[in-house]
Amino acid sequence: MQTYQIRTFLKTEEMSRALGISQRTLRELRLQTNSPFTLGRHYRFRGTTPKAPLQWFPEETDNAFTEFQAEHWKLIETMDGGNASTSYRSIGQ
Repeated sequence: MQTYQIRTFLKTEEMSRALGISQRTLRELRLQTNSPFTLGRHYRFRGTTPKAPLQWFPEETDNAFTEFQAEHWKLIETMDGGNASTSYRSIGQ
């Protein structure tokens, strides 16, 4: 008889604890455009809809998180450091 090995998975709470980050941070990283996590490779839904709780594959997720580098804040900063032509005082006048 052939046996089948199901991959080990963790709940979001357990995965975030293992990575040393908050559950919120893990969820936000998953939703980012440049997310290190891919559905099917790093996590799956426990049910048949995207509203179902997530199951994380710990080894794959840890590797992706370790290799992930967020963009430097200077590359994504959209404010001009206060040099805008409109000041707060002129708004509403």
